[in-house]
Amino acid sequence: MSAWFVVTGMKFSPFDCTAHFGVEPTEVLTEGEIRPGKRPPVPHSSWTVKTQKIRAGNSDEVFQLLLGVIWPKRQMIMNYVKEHELKITFVLCAAQNDDEQAFLSLSAETINQISYFNAPLHMDI
Repeated sequence: MSAWFVVTGMKFSPFDCTAHFGVEPTEVLTEGEIRPGKRPPVPHSSWTVKTQKIRAGNSDEVFQLLLGVIWPKRQMIMNYVKEHELKITFVLCAAQNDDEQAFLSLSAETINQISYFNAPLHMDI
């Protein structure tokens, strides 16, 4: 199981996010970047922080690892996202061998922290 925090948008430099937030991303994609194989070029730029895949007892553990990185920078992140008209998305990735109930358990604290970003939460199973 892993959790992702993704900032996306058109016509922005994801490298500016790194400089502005002071957080190293785990992945950066730039609009128009050529991808391997027959995949089309990257449709929009993105700046992503992902947790390592871990076997967690519940999804709350994974999100708390992720939030531990981005939460201290929340005001800077939100100001930058609003100023540049970007979008934030949270993603929970659960593998087949993860406990079915594991990704359905979030604490009130985690829900409050995720909701601060006013962003959707997607599940990739």
